[in-house]
Amino acid sequence: MKRFLAFFLSFVIVFSSTTAAYAASSVGGWTAVDTVIAGATTTINATKTAGGKALKSAVAVAPSA
Repeated sequence: MKRFLAFFLSFVIVFSSTTAAYAASSVGGWTAVDTVIAGATTTINATKTAGGKALKSAVAVAPSA
């Protein structure tokens, strides 16, 4: 029983810290919805609600050559 409890608690500790890291994905009210990777370029799609209107935005991030 002690081994099972120790295994379960270690499992919860490992995966709860991973989930908490991804939970804070809102910056300035914008929430990242989707990321699309095409080669070295990453496109991040985000949404925000302002004044009852849903706003959408996409940002392409690419390394400088």
